[in-house]
Amino acid sequence: NTIKKLVNVLKRIELSRYPDINIFKKKLAKFLGFQKENLYITEGVSGAIKSLMEVYTLPKKTNIIYPSPTFAMYPIFAKMFDVNEVKIFYKNYKLDFKKLLNSINKRTSLVFLPNPNNPIEGSLSLKEIKEVLRKCKKNKCFLVLDEVYYPFGKTTGINLLRKNNNLFLMRSFSKAGGLAGIRLGYLIGSKKNIEYVSKIRGGYETNILSMSVASFFIDNYKIIKNQIKKVKIGFKYLKGNLKKSK
Repeated sequence: NTIKKLVNVLKRIELSRYPDINIFKKKLAKFLGFQKENLYITEGVSGAIKSLMEVYTLPKKTNIIYPSPTFAMYPIFAKMFDVNEVKIFYKNYKLDFKKLLNSINKRTSLVFLPNPNNPIEGSLSLKEIKEVLRKCKKNKCFLVLDEVYYPFGKTTGINLLRKNNNLFLMRSFSKAGGLAGIRLGYLIGSKKNIEYVSKIRGGYETNILSMSVASFFIDNYKIIKNQIKKVKIGFKYLKGNLKKSK
C-alpha cells in the first residue's frame, strides 16, 4: 500500500524541470520547527561532514575530534582534507568523556559526536552535550551532533540550537526512514552558520526524485514511526537472546 501511494506521487514528477530546493526546504523546516534558512541540504550525512570539513578546517593546522569506532567516513575525509585526527575510544562500551573534554583545544575546528553512535551504541546525555558545547565555545570551535540514529535513541540536541551558535546537527533519511538509496541528508544550524557553509554548494544540492520521496515520508511520518517501533522490538529481542546465549 505504501509503495502504491509513493508510485502515484512519483508519476506526477516533471523530470524535464530543474528541482526547486526551496519548496522542499520549507516543508522540511516546518516539520522540524525551524526556518528554511536554518537548513542546508546534503548528499546524505557524508555530504554534511564533507561540507563542514571543507569550510572549517585547515590542512595540517587544525584537528577534528570523533569517537572510535564510528562512521567510516570521518577518517576518510580527514585524510582527504589533510586534517589531524583525535580519536576518542571507549572503555567498557562507555565513551572516555574526560579525554574527550581534555582533547578540545585551540587547534580543534570540529568535534563530531554521533549520538547515539554506531557500531557501539553509546550516547551522551544533554548535560554532557552542554558541557562539550561550553568547552567548544571556549576554544572557538564547533560541536557537530551526528543524529542519523537519533530516532532510535533517547536524546536530541535540537533544542540547544537556538541558544548555541557553535552547534550543528546532521540528520538524514537513511536509517529511521530506511531510505539510504535517495542519498538525502541535511545540516541544521544558525542562519549565519548555514549561510557560510552554503557558500560552497553547487547549483542544486539534490534532485527532484530524492526530494519527492523524502516529502512523501514527511507527509506520512507515521510509516517511519511504525518502522522505528519494529526495529526497536527486533533490537530488544536480539540483545535478549545474545545475553541468554552468553
